[in-house]
Amino acid sequence: FTGIFNKMSISLASVFNDSTSGSLIKNTNYIAFGLKTNLITYRNERQNQKLKNALANFSKRIADLRPNQNDVDKLDIELNNIDNKIRALYTKLKSETDDAVKDSINTEYQKAIAERTLIQKKIDDFENQAPDLLEENIKKDTLIQNYLKELDDLPLIQVDVAFAYSEAFPDNATNKKRFNRSGLWATAALNAFSVDKAQLNDNLAFILCARLLSDNLLEEGSLDVFKREDAFDLGFKLEYSIKDLSISYEYIKRDYSDKSNLNSERKVGSIQYKISDGLYVTGAYGTNFGIDKNLFTLFGINYGFGKSSLKAN
Repeated sequence: FTGIFNKMSISLASVFNDSTSGSLIKNTNYIAFGLKTNLITYRNERQNQKLKNALANFSKRIADLRPNQNDVDKLDIELNNIDNKIRALYTKLKSETDDAVKDSINTEYQKAIAERTLIQKKIDDFENQAPDLLEENIKKDTLIQNYLKELDDLPLIQVDVAFAYSEAFPDNATNKKRFNRSGLWATAALNAFSVDKAQLNDNLAFILCARLLSDNLLEEGSLDVFKREDAFDLGFKLEYSIKDLSISYEYIKRDYSDKSNLNSERKVGSIQYKISDGLYVTGAYGTNFGIDKNLFTLFGINYGFGKSSLKAN
């Protein structure tokens, strides 16, 4: 079990819809809140040992790549020696009664303080330069990049849970707000197969998904009368990723508790290619939930800040 709160993420979104499309109503603002966390992460003994080795090697390599580290280490020793000298001189200064000797000790004491200030400044100068230089060294270093990939390896089994809730505000008015949808779902991922991890950085993931949904659906023939309907989703996703390419197929069956005529399925194949960190080309084709006009097609470019993985995590 992992720290539930350590891996928790919270999101808030607001979308104004200016046209009617499916369950989205024209001139309505939808506000949604979501929460997701990890319940279980399991790695086998081989994976745990690999992770420990990668972490140890990563830490050692970072120390090797740190710019001017040898100089800083020498200065740290000098700083420690001068601190000991200052303490010794201060003790002698406090206990000495002869004024002439006291003046001599005080002169040496002041010189030691000045020397310490100079050493500390040199250390500070090195450390101020270090972050930028270290970042450049890390980006260029092949060993570090390999260790980072090993640290990012997916666990054998991972179980996540999530909850989301949304409300609709017709005409963007708070006095007209109504419940829109809520959902509680769990996903369990098995990452158990790789053709050649070292060369291809590939992974085959099998993901099970279960969801409990509560929808506020439009009554048939009405534009403003809604009725809450509960549904249960159950399905799976099969995803294979190799280097910067990810291919997946998803099947989910949705059953409504009171209206079997609303039951439907989602069957979608998708492909995603990573152009660079945070920049992806995505395409998908299949059928979405619903009975009529449920063809699902998608092609787009996703751009974000930071680094993210194509793999199921």
